[in-house]
Amino acid sequence: MYTQYLNSSYLNTTHSAIDMTPRERFMKDYNNISRKSDDEINECFLHKTTRLVKSDSTISLNSILYEVPQQFIKKYINIKYNPEDLSQLFIYNERNQRLHTVKAIDKISNSKYKRQELVNLYRRDGEN
Repeated sequence: MYTQYLNSSYLNTTHSAIDMTPRERFMKDYNNISRKSDDEINECFLHKTTRLVKSDSTISLNSILYEVPQQFIKKYINIKYNPEDLSQLFIYNERNQRLHTVKAIDKISNSKYKRQELVNLYRRDGEN
């Protein structure tokens, strides 16, 4: 019913403020209208939050742990995310530019990762 009203009446009736129909006004500038990409539109609807990066280079969001680049340890970072897909988050700077994409830590595969033994650089008994 509303669509019928728009198409049959409103869009084809001369508007007093613009002295033409809304349809004519739209068509006048139609070539100047540009469409944003789906990615750009989706980015506009991302949720925002701030997190402090822990000493182990991780943050948590909704009880999910994410590993972030070490350069952010003990710093606050701006995060954007899609609340329907928490498999990845995006780190943004103060100028709203995307810096990094971070993924959720897979605890099972992370536990199976073979790590090298740490080398102790300090000797005991005061030796250099």
